Amino acid sequence: MKQWMSKLLALALVAVMFSGIAWPKRALAAYEFDAGDIVIDNTETAYVTIFGSWGNGGSTNAYVPQGYTGPAKYLTAAPSASKNQYVEFKPSGVKKLASGYYDVYISYRHASNFSGKVPVEIYASKDYDIKSVNQKADGGSWKLMGTYYFSGDSTEYVRILNEGAGTTTNDYVCADAVRFAPNSTVTSPPPANLDATLSSLQVDGGTLAPAFNRGKTVYDVSIGHASQLGITSSVSDSVYASLSIQGMPAVSGELFQLTALDRGITEVPVVVSAVYGSLHKEKTYTVRVNRAYEDDAALRSLSVSIGELSPAFTPDTVTYEVYAELENHAIEITAEANSQLHRSITIGGEAATSGQPAVVNLGFDVNDIPVIVTAQDGMTVKQYLVKVIRQVKKGDVTGPGDRPDGHFTVADLGFTAFYYGSTAASPQWEFVKKADFNEDGIIDETDIGFIVALIE
Repeated sequence: MKQWMSKLLALALVAVMFSGIAWPKRALAAYEFDAGDIVIDNTETAYVTIFGSWGNGGSTNAYVPQGYTGPAKYLTAAPSASKNQYVEFKPSGVKKLASGYYDVYISYRHASNFSGKVPVEIYASKDYDIKSVNQKADGGSWKLMGTYYFSGDSTEYVRILNEGAGTTTNDYVCADAVRFAPNSTVTSPPPANLDATLSSLQVDGGTLAPAFNRGKTVYDVSIGHASQLGITSSVSDSVYASLSIQGMPAVSGELFQLTALDRGITEVPVVVSAVYGSLHKEKTYTVRVNRAYEDDAALRSLSVSIGELSPAFTPDTVTYEVYAELENHAIEITAEANSQLHRSITIGGEAATSGQPAVVNLGFDVNDIPVIVTAQDGMTVKQYLVKVIRQVKKGDVTGPGDRPDGHFTVADLGFTAFYYGSTAASPQWEFVKKADFNEDGIIDETDIGFIVALIE
């Protein structure tokens, strides 16, 4: 008897010791859920609305209510179906939600021929959210979409959409089940049960991408080189406090004109404010307007400090010649871009400033000097070429560095005499042919006589 009493006392002591410990919530297997969770399967027609043409799927790897043996283990929309179809799961009736925060999960069967971008729309507390789900992977279990506050007014829902899911043979959409799991850990106050959404958003002068959906808050529109865009925003609830576009008051359903838009990306906020008594809710949509950068890489003017360009400058002519004397060791080139928004100008490979002269040192003979303009877009480039011909007088064949020096001297005669007898077949001909003054392919008495007559 004493032995049994000792065991009972030991058990009691252990119970007291561990009674204050908050044990972690057990992990759930693939399709388990807690007693307080609300689960709606595609087979429960009282809570499910099917819009469009959805077929039955009978394969494994999907949620199936206990005891169900029918053919519709999940629903599928074919890639060829019109892109306005959905399956709606609405907690109502005996599955009505109490007001509060819930973790929202969906179930789907994954397969290689299912879409990688299936939209899931959550409507809760008069607000919308859109999630994108890759149904090619991670199916066969509950997948968390997020935590939302539900008012429990029986109008809230979760929809599986086929909008934007693709049209290839690998773009099927699966709708299976939705789970609402109460989340008591959220301490944020509940949002006001007011509608601050837009029912439509349209632009005049471009195309919204993606197409408007109340749950999508960010859109892009390209307007090319135009500088203005019209936006028409319509508020869902006719009773709203205010609507503003780019910080300016706007009227629901009326065109609001944006002008003088900068090039590049301009983010335009569209803000809806709803107020009822002490309740307030605000929702912001953003339209990112992309005005193309300029692609003008032409020159407005081009001038030189020595001689004159030939031909005369025009923006469409890209190659010019100009003659310089031997005493001209450098030239100034001034290039003015047609657009003030150009990205860069280089002259002779060096950065230059539009409308300001750039000094380029000259070598002998022909100097090819490129003038390159890069447009604001960074991709459009136009190259002009100034060929500066620094004239060398016939007979002036040598000087410092074996280059012409602008004078006729004994050194020029010596050079010619040294290579006397060289012909076009000689290995060094490219170097010495400048002494072949009559251009007959040989350095002979005629060339020597020519240079003797010129010596100063």
